[in-house]
Amino acid sequence: MKDCDCYATATDSLRADMWKRILPPDGKVPIVSPLPKGMGSFPDGEGWKGRIRAEFYLVDFGRVTPEQKQRLIQEISRKFNQPESEVIKDIERQGAPIKGTDVMVSWCHRHMMAII
Repeated sequence: MKDCDCYATATDSLRADMWKRILPPDGKVPIVSPLPKGMGSFPDGEGWKGRIRAEFYLVDFGRVTPEQKQRLIQEISRKFNQPESEVIKDIERQGAPIKGTDVMVSWCHRHMMAII
């Protein structure tokens, strides 16, 4: 949506610190929509040993700088032990999901008006 200013902000300190490194200074992640995109399968915090199902949002790469995108790719690569080239392919194919648990979503005016 044009002129969207929706963001996700982590409420748990570990993710908040990570997002602040990727998207300084406040770690607010621009998202495509304030409504969850759907349900996804995510690591349970113990690497890939266990999985949980959770709603997710998608990063709005139209509002992320090239430097921030590169930091995100590097963080995903490091966290999940995947080559950056594979992370880039995944992002190009499906976007970058943000697990919806422990996040606060800020709605922009345009999305708010769309549901009224």
